[in-house]
Amino acid sequence: MLRFCASDRDLDKITCRLYLTVCPLCSRVGTLILHDWLHGYADDDTGLRVCRGRRVLCTNRRKRHPGCGHTFSIWFVETIRRSRLSTPKLWAFIKNVLRFGNKANALRALKTGLSASAAYRIWKRFIYRQSYIRTALAMHHPPPRPGRSRQPVEETIEYLVAAFPDACNPLTAFQEQFQIAFL
Repeated sequence: MLRFCASDRDLDKITCRLYLTVCPLCSRVGTLILHDWLHGYADDDTGLRVCRGRRVLCTNRRKRHPGCGHTFSIWFVETIRRSRLSTPKLWAFIKNVLRFGNKANALRALKTGLSASAAYRIWKRFIYRQSYIRTALAMHHPPPRPGRSRQPVEETIEYLVAAFPDACNPLTAFQEQFQIAFL
């Protein structure tokens, strides 16, 4: 079961086959139904709500199809879970941190309306996820040759760029290819 989809068309393909898909939690077939939309705020400071994906329910309401009753999410690849930032904004934030050297200024440059403390929380999440990111990349792409830097963050960024050389946003490509959350 895909956890990330690239577009509404991909989401429609998933939902058409949903009834024939195995539940990832209880392994039953014929119990999955669409439950609700996933909404969140846009990554700019307009305050608009945007669609970020769909919830799927393994229904336990029918006698013939006793499912587990749990839900799980199918996210759009541009979405970062538990964050208002999208993957293009997060990629710009990471590049700004490397350029400016200051996390708060890097986030202010994006004009997202998030506080300075949010910049430090987002950066901390990225630091903690580096080992998962590198492990996922190592399974499918050879690591790049050692570059000019010895900083782990810069090496992770170089690895992402080397793994997805044709992608304008490596974070979106990462989530789409590996079907795991970047943060």
